[in-house]
Amino acid sequence: MNLVRWNPLRELEELSDRLDRFLARPDTYASNSKEIMTVADWPPSMNISETDEGFHIETELPEVK
Repeated sequence: MNLVRWNPLRELEELSDRLDRFLARPDTYASNSKEIMTVADWPPSMNISETDEGFHIETELPEVK
């Protein structure tokens, strides 16, 4: 019999992955559980201001004017 060291953090990571797949949109994951879409893990810098007419949003995106 082989002993296996229990790692609770690994189990939490697996649970988090399962929840992500369960709550994701159907087209986000392929049938083999690989992500089709890549989600950016950095937010672009933004300036947001509110006026009487609405919101004004300025951001810097590469290759976008």
